[in-house]
Amino acid sequence: MIIYSVLFSPIFEELICRKFLLNKLSKYINNNLSILVSSCVFATLHFDVTSFLGYTFLGIVWSFYYKKTNSIFVPIISHFLFNYFVILIQSVKG
Repeated sequence: MIIYSVLFSPIFEELICRKFLLNKLSKYINNNLSILVSSCVFATLHFDVTSFLGYTFLGIVWSFYYKKTNSIFVPIISHFLFNYFVILIQSVKG
């Protein structure tokens, strides 16, 4: 589960939500709306209603990283680090 959360999840989620979905939406709707929609899809993929706004916020941040740098590696690395620190904190808390 840790390997999936830290390594595979950031890669697949960023490729799907940023590289594919955000790019596709940006062709049809304005940039800010495409970021919001792809971020809501990202949040929905986590199946956690109580954290929907938090995941949406993260999706927005990582979408801006992607748009600003034009590199999928920036949001992937940021997502990787975020997941790593969440799991690290959870394991320390017990």
